[in-house]
Amino acid sequence: MNVRWPVLNNKLHYVDLELKQIRQNNLYRKLRYGKVYKAHITINGKKLLNLCSNDYLGIQVTKTKINQMQSSSRLVSGNDEAYKKLEEKLAKHKSHQNSLIYPTGYMANLGSITAISKKGDLILSDELNHASIIESCKLSGAKIIIYKHNDIDDLNKKLKQKGKNKFVVTEGYLAWMVIYLN
Repeated sequence: MNVRWPVLNNKLHYVDLELKQIRQNNLYRKLRYGKVYKAHITINGKKLLNLCSNDYLGIQVTKTKINQMQSSSRLVSGNDEAYKKLEEKLAKHKSHQNSLIYPTGYMANLGSITAISKKGDLILSDELNHASIIESCKLSGAKIIIYKHNDIDDLNKKLKQKGKNKFVVTEGYLAWMVIYLN
């Protein structure tokens, strides 16, 4: 069966509106870039003791042969410039404006699915999605409807359900995708 997916154009406009509101409420968080080295991090030319690492005294670092270590959350402890360079290269390689590296697949699922869907939305999830995708869908607060694995007819029937925004979440070999339908 041939399936035509809708063109996205600016269908994620609601995300722009939400980001605008977050900025207006001074709740927008931004990665700060610096350089992590041993027990310190340098941000904007200022060398700081990195109390967000697991080795803030710098005792264990002397036993390793690498000279760059990340510590806590990139938003909390600063963000090593090596990540920025890698994300820029990945974005260019994939012909995208930006990219973002997550520490694990679970965190990528959690961060992205909960960022774009919320209460009042509808997620249509393949019955064989990975547990981390299923948990991320649940944490989004959206209504979740499971469709039979790779069954486009079952999916089409269930797409008739109501939701402010509708998303199809499915996965394949080494990747998953979210398709926005409203």
